[in-house]
Amino acid sequence: MRRLLLILSLLFYTTSCAPQLSLQSPASFGSGPAAGAPLTALRVTTHDRGELLFQEDGWRLTTGGIEGRALVHTADGVDYAKDTTLSYWDAASASPAGRSNTMSQFMLTILGVILVLGLAAIILYAAFLATAR
Repeated sequence: MRRLLLILSLLFYTTSCAPQLSLQSPASFGSGPAAGAPLTALRVTTHDRGELLFQEDGWRLTTGGIEGRALVHTADGVDYAKDTTLSYWDAASASPAGRSNTMSQFMLTILGVILVLGLAAIILYAAFLATAR
């Protein structure tokens, strides 16, 4: 039991001090509306090489497309803000812009591994007690 606690505490201390590799500055996203964008947003590229940046909680998916206030960067280099509904057919690609949550996903994975190992240890311990009689 001590050995298991030692391994779990060592695993916890080594993963809780891991650097957050997902931090990026807004300027690293490229030109266009991302230069003054919040750290989390939805970036949509259209078929005509335009770019729309929907800010966090400023957009929603509807039956007609992506609706909300967007910072628009056209292929001609014009920037403006607009309330818009972008059709799904006009969108070439969509991706998150800003911080991603890879660190939280990593910590959830570690927690899942710890829980599975703990459950396996409990089952093996119960099996050992049942066969020791």
